[in-house]
Amino acid sequence: MKREQFRDFLLGLQKPFIIKLETATKLRMNKTHRETKEPNPFYDKVIKKAVRVGKIGVSYENVVTNQRGREAAVGETIEAFNAESLWNGKGEHVSGALVRHKESLKEYLAILPNSSKDNDVLISDEILVFDGKEVSKDILEPYLPPPRKDSGFARQETDRHIFWQCIELDNVKGVIYKGESISIED
Repeated sequence: MKREQFRDFLLGLQKPFIIKLETATKLRMNKTHRETKEPNPFYDKVIKKAVRVGKIGVSYENVVTNQRGREAAVGETIEAFNAESLWNGKGEHVSGALVRHKESLKEYLAILPNSSKDNDVLISDEILVFDGKEVSKDILEPYLPPPRKDSGFARQETDRHIFWQCIELDNVKGVIYKGESISIED
């Protein structure tokens, strides 16, 4: 399937559904080693290939509001969650599954990834590739940015955090939808 056909498919979504995605994304890295400040030989050359399952076409606000309701005491009134503007006002919803950055015009697939009981996003398969070969994350660790301290979950006011991801449409390489495996081509 051509990428434009996949985009049209996403625009025509009438209801949320579960999808399995195959993605290939450039790994975000520092230009230098975190401690020694030596140049990063891997910079801008590592691709993260991942397979993940999640729901698309779902309202983030509704998911958080529903989680608040599950966590509330019996009879407690809950406030509906209202997400702040996407990317500080630089984003817009194109459809239930697509969002666009207003300045770059890049489009992203909005997905509610499946997560475990421990609140970890489930990625069924992930490899890091450098020069066509798999590379260990341990080797790359000194060049990776430190984990973010504030992940934005505090605004949700929930015990169980709701993960939400926007994956650049160009990074989606394949999907499994209703049991059918579909490759996405440029």
